Amino acid sequence: MKSASPEPVYCPHCRTLNARSRAICCECRMPLAPTAVDTPFGRPGGVLLRPMVPDSRTRKRRGVRIEGVVVQGGGVIQHRVTVWNIHETGLQFRTPFEYTVGAKINIRLPLEGRLFILRARVRYVGLVVGEREKTWACGVEFLESNAALATEISRLEPKEDAA
Repeated sequence: MKSASPEPVYCPHCRTLNARSRAICCECRMPLAPTAVDTPFGRPGGVLLRPMVPDSRTRKRRGVRIEGVVVQGGGVIQHRVTVWNIHETGLQFRTPFEYTVGAKINIRLPLEGRLFILRARVRYVGLVVGEREKTWACGVEFLESNAALATEISRLEPKEDAA
């Protein structure tokens, strides 16, 4: 009797099908098993799971908690998200939907009484554990610079509890 081979797994980064025995994706060379980084378990808001790669950002992000931001595109239905950190070049939000790295999305960001319509590209997606429902952290890079947005961001008071 022939034994059944183990079920294949999808890469969380590029969605390529891989043999379960692989540690890294055969297509994008990223780790198949996510690794917890940045925060210890038990921290409010959960732990972000993503591959262990050096942080290539050169500018500090402002920790914020902006509710009710509308995101649309990237093959996901329009929905509201919470922004956790922001900079003039991009932001991170939490969502119940898994986005694809490289997808282009539109963001409607209410900030200090103004509404900014921003186009962005998804740069990373990581599973957040410790939440009641499945939640994804999604980091995006803005496709165009916006001087008015940069001014508003510089005026924001950072939140200590935002990750």
